[in-house]
Amino acid sequence: MSGGDDCEWLGRSHVLVLARLEMKSMLFIFDLQHNKIIEENIGGISWNMSDTLVVRGTSIYSIGFDMYPESFRDILAGYKDPKGVYDQGDVDFFHSGASVLDLGAKNKKWKHLADRRKMMRRPSSAILGHNIYAFSGTRALVYHINTNKWENLIRPPELLELRKSMIASYGRPLLPPEWDKIVDPRTIRHPVISDTLNNRLLVNFWYALYAYYPQESKWECLLDNKSSPCFCFHRTAQLFDHIVYFFCPGTPYCIYAYDVTTNKPVKVSWSEDFPADFYNELLHFGSDVCNRWYDVKLVHLGDGMMCLACGSSRDHKSSTCFRFLRFKVEPCAEGGLRICFLSFAAAHLYHLAGCQYVGADQGCGYRDG
Repeated sequence: MSGGDDCEWLGRSHVLVLARLEMKSMLFIFDLQHNKIIEENIGGISWNMSDTLVVRGTSIYSIGFDMYPESFRDILAGYKDPKGVYDQGDVDFFHSGASVLDLGAKNKKWKHLADRRKMMRRPSSAILGHNIYAFSGTRALVYHINTNKWENLIRPPELLELRKSMIASYGRPLLPPEWDKIVDPRTIRHPVISDTLNNRLLVNFWYALYAYYPQESKWECLLDNKSSPCFCFHRTAQLFDHIVYFFCPGTPYCIYAYDVTTNKPVKVSWSEDFPADFYNELLHFGSDVCNRWYDVKLVHLGDGMMCLACGSSRDHKSSTCFRFLRFKVEPCAEGGLRICFLSFAAAHLYHLAGCQYVGADQGCGYRDG
């Protein structure tokens, strides 16, 4: 069920999707309105193991690595792969920490960014202005697009003091097993969210939710849970109109909301005319891909509309099925928010059978035209 040529269509209609098979990754563009792939096999890349892509204009940035590709090349040198999983074929670029692809260029080829030795493993990345921010573990980096340089980002100093006080509370030197039980308060919890309206980042540390203001190089604590883990946005999240929306598969509501101005959850309900079969489909989004809820991506299409994108091979073992559920969020007269169904679309990619990951772009949907 999807919009057609004779239907009024609101919001953006194109989404950019990353499909992965083992070490290979490919980008394609899907038309939600006409339920079809309009461009595929964009920018073949190997070992692109980032949890997120970040988009600025027509440029796509892939940040982070899973393992060093140089080491993997040495392994492949004497390896015979009968299934062709590791055959490079149409993949002509080895990602090694930080790469960029310009969709507006005539020759769509990935390029390395500067000083990739500083890059971290599987960071959560966000873009704000002319900078890209990457967080992983207790590390934080910022990449300046205009100067092509990376530098360390200073985290809230009070978190280091909190760690020191936690260690001091034992009153004696700690043994290695005891060190492992102490979670560093500076540990990042995914995702990091770009709040462009307020020119800030929203960062979940282990015990506190912070906002970072780049222009002032200032951190502000929004929510502090002291000794218990802080409320955390789920990995697939979008922010607009002061509300963070995130997806929790296998739960009755699936879509949750959090107001960053009041620092409180917002009640979410489903419209009475939301089709039951699509709601049931939504409950299983991501649960058939190793139960990894971050295999589902939430995309803002503009005008209060969003799209959930998911890939699986549950129903079609010979191919990967990509599902796109489009919906609109409206305020309720009695308070809270209501989710209204708009359309559902699906596509199969037979040359990506067994794909392990799907991700719509982390920005606001691929811009039409």
